[in-house]
Amino acid sequence: MSGIYPVGLIGYFALMLLVGFWAARRVSSEADFLVAGRGIGLLVMIGTVCGTFWGAGIFIAGPGFAYGMGYGLLLSIVGSLTSVVLLSFFVAGRLRRFKGITIPDLMADRFYSGAMRILTALVVAEVGIVLLAVEIYGGALLLSSIFGWSNFTSLLVISVVYVLYTVFGGMLAVAVTDLIQSLIMLAGTIVVIPFVLRATGGLSAMHATLAHISPTHLDPLAGGFITPSLIVSWVIVFGIGNLTPSLLTRFFAAKNERTAIRSAAIGAAVGWLFMYVAIFLGVAAKALFPNLPKADLAFPTLITGVLPPVVGVLVLSAGMAALMSTADSVLFTVASALSHDIYAAFIRRTASDRARLTAARVATLLVGMLALVLASTVVDVVYWLQMFSSALAASAFAPVLLAGLLWRRATREGAIAAMIGGSVGAIVWQALGVPVQAIHPVYAGITVSLILLVVVSLLTPPPPEKVLAKYFAPAGKPASTPVAAD
Repeated sequence: MSGIYPVGLIGYFALMLLVGFWAARRVSSEADFLVAGRGIGLLVMIGTVCGTFWGAGIFIAGPGFAYGMGYGLLLSIVGSLTSVVLLSFFVAGRLRRFKGITIPDLMADRFYSGAMRILTALVVAEVGIVLLAVEIYGGALLLSSIFGWSNFTSLLVISVVYVLYTVFGGMLAVAVTDLIQSLIMLAGTIVVIPFVLRATGGLSAMHATLAHISPTHLDPLAGGFITPSLIVSWVIVFGIGNLTPSLLTRFFAAKNERTAIRSAAIGAAVGWLFMYVAIFLGVAAKALFPNLPKADLAFPTLITGVLPPVVGVLVLSAGMAALMSTADSVLFTVASALSHDIYAAFIRRTASDRARLTAARVATLLVGMLALVLASTVVDVVYWLQMFSSALAASAFAPVLLAGLLWRRATREGAIAAMIGGSVGAIVWQALGVPVQAIHPVYAGITVSLILLVVVSLLTPPPPEKVLAKYFAPAGKPASTPVAAD
């Protein structure tokens, strides 16, 4: 292996740490740490939205699934386009209008309930820690494949870097590193395509090879595996399941409402386009290396088997950037929920601002360590949990959030019932073991969630007007301070 790979990787990691140390000098309060003083401009916002929108899925899971499934995976992207529309037109601006700091802050305020703060914080933690473990596991797989390191060594190297710059610099470090990482991803995706096409002999030759070794890779329905039911479930899971707390938290830090809306439209759309490249790379890997022992090796094998070292180190950095840009955002969001919404809101309400800042940094460190342990010890369970947590986000969290922002009649009782019922529905259906291409667990979860949300809300007293006036005020009207939860 060329010596440029370790040199390039060290340079990339060093740059991320330098950004963290630079941002640390600008953090002196909890608000600085959690929302960067609400001063992030358009360019950095676009970078952090784009970087958070796609993680290890861009260069690990995406090519891996395409390696096994083929072009049929393109149908899954329709759901992500749905999330771009929701973010741009209905969600981002309303989030920035809110003057709180975290997603549990928002849910507690909109549904005037301290119970919603705890419930949301717990959902954020469950979904986030599992996703975080999967992200760093994907990065460890990449490093292990290229450098021959053990799985734990690779996990440890990744964890030390992204945890350190997040602990030091908070949201500002996360946002700036996300911008840098998004630019690296963009450069890597542009550079890799010509080399892969040359290796396959061009698109026509690649398709001819696939028609011989695996015709289902050219079948839009993957040989019958992709059913209409699965397509609809993808629209739901990726359409509203992409509205994760780690992505939505970005908009609290935007400079203003206009910046939040524009960054949502541009950043999510660019992130959405990256998936096309990921699927192409997976299909190309199938044509070039049809007998890989694991589908997740598709991207690392392309780097070492097709690209010259100078290009390979750039694409390696792009792969690391894809996963770390999401990992730092998820880490930050989970730590914020634990420190701000559980510690400061319930355990130590009289904590000083300095104590809250310390708690946020300690929580960041502890969550990073927990994700490292989870990713290194229970890999198979982690992947099962990732599927469940995606269904959980789409079934329990996102419907309640959207209802809170778009439906005046949604009540706290309806929200609590929907979040609990949607979670139980997804868990029970997953446990029944019905094949996802037949009926995905998200169907059960979201059906229960929506029924409970609507029925219970209509049977309980409407929300107070002082709450509704803030969330349904005309665009651009300043929001009042958060309403105290009962």
